[in-house]
Amino acid sequence: MSEAERRTEYNQTRVLIPTERIRAPQFGAQGIFLSGAQVEMLRNIVAYLGRDTTFVDEYHGGYYLSVTDDDWDTIQSIVADLEDKLLMNDNTMWGYSETWESVETEVSDASSPFIVETDAVGAGELVSVETFVVWHNHVAERTVLATLVRSAVVHPFTGNLTVPSGVWLGGGVALTLAEGDKLSFEFYNTALSDICKIVATGSKMIVPE
Repeated sequence: MSEAERRTEYNQTRVLIPTERIRAPQFGAQGIFLSGAQVEMLRNIVAYLGRDTTFVDEYHGGYYLSVTDDDWDTIQSIVADLEDKLLMNDNTMWGYSETWESVETEVSDASSPFIVETDAVGAGELVSVETFVVWHNHVAERTVLATLVRSAVVHPFTGNLTVPSGVWLGGGVALTLAEGDKLSFEFYNTALSDICKIVATGSKMIVPE
């Protein structure tokens, strides 16, 4: 468009966005969680971003110059991407709700393996497990296998741990537990009345609806 075509009179009801702030953003990328009502508002407001008169290239007395053709193509590409993000919800960002800890103590019935488990993750929750340790009081070393139980399927997340008597043994992990998932620890060759303990820690988030 020519400069004459880009001349636009000011309108007190129109919100103007300087093109320079689009070419050189003042903010870095960031994650924002929006409510359903806020998404609805933004989907409608985006319509104003489809008007070239929304963007200012130069301010003048009594009029301003709207965006150039080259900048308009760039802005429309950015707007299209924004519309896609507002229309879809492909990803849920991790959001901290509270710390999570599971401390369990069980007395062995001498079955092998003797299993000690955390509670299953509740509805509408996710748990990020960061550490775990296990302990037993049998006089000899015992083998322990740490597993993630998901949909009744057992997934080991460590190798077999050789745990001495009275020693806390474990380490750091990076596990995400969804609704219904739990951690299960298999203590092998325990004797009757052995005490077996587990501690797992991490953080919890509430899954947004």
